[in-house]
Amino acid sequence: MPKIAPEDFSCEIKDFIGVLKESDKHDWCKAVAKISWNGRPATLDIRNINMAKGEARKGISLTDEEADRLTDILLENDYGSLEAIKEALDRKRSRFTIMNQASNCFDDNEKYVINISL
Repeated sequence: MPKIAPEDFSCEIKDFIGVLKESDKHDWCKAVAKISWNGRPATLDIRNINMAKGEARKGISLTDEEADRLTDILLENDYGSLEAIKEALDRKRSRFTIMNQASNCFDDNEKYVINISL
């Protein structure tokens, strides 16, 4: 199998989500980001990133479906504290106005309205 040179790849960091681990020795960090590789649709990536240079190294790319499944697997196997899970759910809920039996998709303030059954 022929080797692929690094210059044969291009990446664009579309959305920097957060740092998992910082390095105190250099500008690289292990991070979560949405990255587009070679002009393709962005995927959720966990990898070493140098934001100053806009470069990314070895890591893993996940589709949205794979990220959801990874979350399920981690929760099923008791990864993540209950407090961290509660805080994540509270942050997610705060992004939306939730109304029971909403008749349309927007309220007067043009916030997203999600109709849920409880």
